[in-house]
Amino acid sequence: MKKKSKTWEKILQERINRYTKSTSLRNRYQVDFRKRGVVKGKLLYDRVCKCLGGVIPKEFLEVGCGIGDICIWFAKQGVDTLGIDIVQEVVDIGNMRKKEESLNNLNFMHLDISKSTAPRKYSFIICVDVLEHIKNDADAVKNMALSLREGGHIYLSVPNKFSLFYIFSDPHYHVPFVALMRQKWANVIVSKLLRKQTGVDVQKLYSRSDIKHLCYSVGYNIQVKETNKDQFEENVLTRTTHLRRALKLFCRSKLVKRIFCYVYLSFYVKNHVLLLSVE
Repeated sequence: MKKKSKTWEKILQERINRYTKSTSLRNRYQVDFRKRGVVKGKLLYDRVCKCLGGVIPKEFLEVGCGIGDICIWFAKQGVDTLGIDIVQEVVDIGNMRKKEESLNNLNFMHLDISKSTAPRKYSFIICVDVLEHIKNDADAVKNMALSLREGGHIYLSVPNKFSLFYIFSDPHYHVPFVALMRQKWANVIVSKLLRKQTGVDVQKLYSRSDIKHLCYSVGYNIQVKETNKDQFEENVLTRTTHLRRALKLFCRSKLVKRIFCYVYLSFYVKNHVLLLSVE
């Protein structure tokens, strides 16, 4: 009898179980992978379209695509899409999902962006919650810039090291204060003492100044726009709750508004979200 092949969901769950020791942490991953993928893909697609003023990119590269949730959603919207990742196993899962969805405009490739550029240039590149896992992060940003077409954009999102949400439960291991530690000590606590995972692959988390300095340091006349500044206007100053009304009243002073905006961007937002362009 022919042996039945494993589904991509089964392969993914086995991968999670291999690297996750803690039962409580494993339970966080006991989700409907398909449903989560649709939510994640649509959310990023809507955010990208908003950042670009409603313009849909014709070609799209995702750095650190994982199992391809975002790539699949973009491809379904008719965008020529390539997902790259350093882990061959998740690239294989992505190709299984491509075949399942019959998406001819979608491809996945095993590639380390810190060592080489994409096979061709793209008008839009996205890198979400990936850069903090890359040891040579400056080389990664440099190669993303070299893979960008003239007039294109890079959408870069990294966890905020000083976010009040993540200080008490970091975004990767859900352990208090780990976000503030060096990688060496985080590894000791997470994998040795608490035995939550077999190892910590997060190289560093970024403050607001850290990530901006990193982007400017690679050269190529990179222009950086903080998209969270627009969210401050929309989510804090234009809502109708009593607290936000009070903040809006205080923010009539430009100095007070700048102080509140600085606090919001540095200590409240969960992720630093930057839109990069090369001139």
